[in-house]
Amino acid sequence: MAFPAGAKRIAPLWRLLSGIEPEAWADALEMHGAQVTVGPILRACAKQFYVDKLFVGTDGYTEKLGFTADDHLRVQAVRDMAEQAKHVVVVTESDKFLRSSVVPMAIPGGVHTVVTDGDLPKEAEASLNRSGVTVLK
Repeated sequence: MAFPAGAKRIAPLWRLLSGIEPEAWADALEMHGAQVTVGPILRACAKQFYVDKLFVGTDGYTEKLGFTADDHLRVQAVRDMAEQAKHVVVVTESDKFLRSSVVPMAIPGGVHTVVTDGDLPKEAEASLNRSGVTVLK
């Protein structure tokens, strides 16, 4: 299975995706100019569903603030969807743990699991473990 140029192979995520035929998900890799819904419409739609796991990304992390992002509208969208999820799973590259963004994500119910590559800084992993977050790398 081919990854887009520059994409890291996050081992646990790779194991999950490797059982899916490329035709079933490859279109998502070429969503140039993709748009997302945010605000009251997303909030209303999210309330119509309940999921076991919500997979989200992040732009940064600090021990004090937790996960952070660059866009407050996307953060609110994640919060709205997280309210309808049993577990929130953050999927991100380890280098995101070396930077911080301006908007704390403050995910309702917290993060259950982090899926990342094997280069996760030890300090970040220790911080996540202290918070009760399961780390898969």
